[in-house]
Order: sequence, then C-alpha cells, then structure tokens
Amino acid sequence: MSEQYSTNLAAQFKWGPSSGKPGSPLTAVVAGSSSGNRAVQDIRTVELLEYALDGKTRETLCSYLVEKHDLVRAEAEHEVEELIESGLLLENHQQVEGGQTWFEHDWDRSLYYHLSTRDESVIEPRVYEQELETATQGDRDVIELPTPEEVPDEPLDKVLLDRRTCRDFDGSPIDSTDLSSILYHALAPIRKATRDDEQNVSDGASFFEASRFPLTIYPVVARSPDVESGVYRYELERHSLRNLDTEYTEKETDDLLQSIVVNQPFIEDAPVTLVISTDIQKFRHIHPQSMGLRHLFTVVSTHAHRLLLTANAFGFDVFQCAALKDSLADGVVGADGFDEAVVYTLTIGRETEEDE
Repeated sequence: MSEQYSTNLAAQFKWGPSSGKPGSPLTAVVAGSSSGNRAVQDIRTVELLEYALDGKTRETLCSYLVEKHDLVRAEAEHEVEELIESGLLLENHQQVEGGQTWFEHDWDRSLYYHLSTRDESVIEPRVYEQELETATQGDRDVIELPTPEEVPDEPLDKVLLDRRTCRDFDGSPIDSTDLSSILYHALAPIRKATRDDEQNVSDGASFFEASRFPLTIYPVVARSPDVESGVYRYELERHSLRNLDTEYTEKETDDLLQSIVVNQPFIEDAPVTLVISTDIQKFRHIHPQSMGLRHLFTVVSTHAHRLLLTANAFGFDVFQCAALKDSLADGVVGADGFDEAVVYTLTIGRETEEDE
C-alpha cells in the first residue's frame, strides 16, 4: 500500500512586508524547521495542503494538481516533491504523536513553541546581543508623559492589607499624570539598575537593567481626559508612550479586553488595562539554564504585583488576570506569540462604591 502524506500540523502561513521585489509576501512556515520556509507563489499550494489534511498518496496529490490546476505531470511531481522536502507534507508516521489533541484544546501556540525550541541547547551560556530599535518611526507617535507625582505617604503594610481584587469599576477616567505616576514608580528599580555602574549590578539582578528587561507594558486606554483611547507601548527608558495607531471606542475596548480575559465581565467600565508581554527569546539568552523559563514567570509576577501595589498606593483598584486568550491578546499589541507573548493583564480604575 502506498505511503500517505498529510499536511504538517506545525505548518503556518505568514504575511511578510512587501520588499518591492518580485515574489509573494505569503510564506509557508514550519515551526522548528529552518528548511520549512517556502514562499507561496500560487494559491494552489494552499489548496493542495488543505486537500492533504486527511492524508493522500503522492500519486493522488499529483493527480489533484494535474486535474485541478492543469499542471503537466512533471510539474505536479516536482511541486509535491518540494512540499515534502520542505516539511510541509509529512508521511503520516512522521506527524507529532497526538498532535491533533493540541489543536482541539487550543494549545497550538505551545506546540509551535515546543517544536521551535526542542532541539536548541540550553546548556552553554550565550551572550544576548541587544537589538537596537530603529529610528525610522521618529518621534511623531511618542507621547511624553507628565512629571509623576510622589508616592503617597502610606505604610507598606496598610497598602498590602487594603489590596483587594476589583470586580466592579465605576467608569471614572484616569488622567495622564496618574498613569505616569503608576508606571514610573512601579518600574523605578529597573531605572535604578540601568543608571548604576555595571560592576555594581550583580549577575542575579542583571535582568533589571532596562536593555535586558524581559517585559513590555502596553497600556490599553479606554477612558481618559487627556490620553486618546487606543493601544500604547510604554517606553521604559524615556518614560513615554508610543501610539501603536490602534483606536477603539470605550465600548469596543471593553468588549475586546473582556474577550481577552476569557469573557470575564469584571473589566467593564475601567479606564486603563496594562497588557504585559514577555520577550521569551531575550530571557532565554540571558538565562539559558533549564529553569530559565520557569523563572521568567516569577519575574512577570513580581513586576505585575509591583504595578498593582503602586496603583493601590495611588488610590486605584485593580483586577489582575493571567488566564487569557493568547492569540487574541498577542494580536492587540502586535506580539507574535513566539519571541514575544502576552502573559498578564492588570485593569486599573476605581471600584463602584456600595450604597449604605
């Protein structure tokens, strides 16, 4: 019996920027395979991979191209061979065992990450080379935040005891000074480590230095008197916001964020949600040992709670959430889910006062 081939479960289609050169910006990518990147020049490639989802013999696949797309036999055989060599088509016994289960449970991001990193060595330490941000955007989209106010003189134990999870925001807005104060003071340790002489920063605290800091904060503003509704990236070293050119109405923002937190209704009527992403590859380069990724989530929690307590100190209430619809959250801030992934949200506002 002839061997059957089916579409690789790790195959994805990605759009790339147009280079102005001949060729398609659509690429078929196989997670974990350097040879699995193939420019898609014709829609028949997509149709053939869809046709092969349930497994087909090589002969059947060639006949499909001949009959459906009028290719001569030699062209069809060559195209099928290329798809096999690139890993986009696999013999059925080569498929990831239980792979379909990952998709049925919406674990595809985890599967792709596993396939991309399973053969990568994490034994030898590596030096992370910082990628400098290009200046092509200029400063036209940068919003300078106002001078932050001083942290209220409240004892830490009182702030800790007063902390409660808010599940009913009253709809009051947040202004740029309050947002500036929360972001500035919550991330003050990062700036301090950046200013310190390198030899005074211990290896254990190296991720506190801004260029190596593995988190990015994206304020999603819904209600503010002086910051337009939309999605922003907080630029830590400049203490400013960069507008990501994404605008939503108050209702659209509420609906979008509610979808991200798996339809929990508690974020409705809040003025701002801080979406926190991690730079996974940066962290793996700095901490290549096997415990590195586990430690990353400790770092996320530490800084998320620093933001939470700072907001509390300024009189705001917070709803925090780590149960997210990953791909939707990533899409809002432009993360790819591999090098960068959203892992946490903090919704900040003021709780509705109960009638006495």
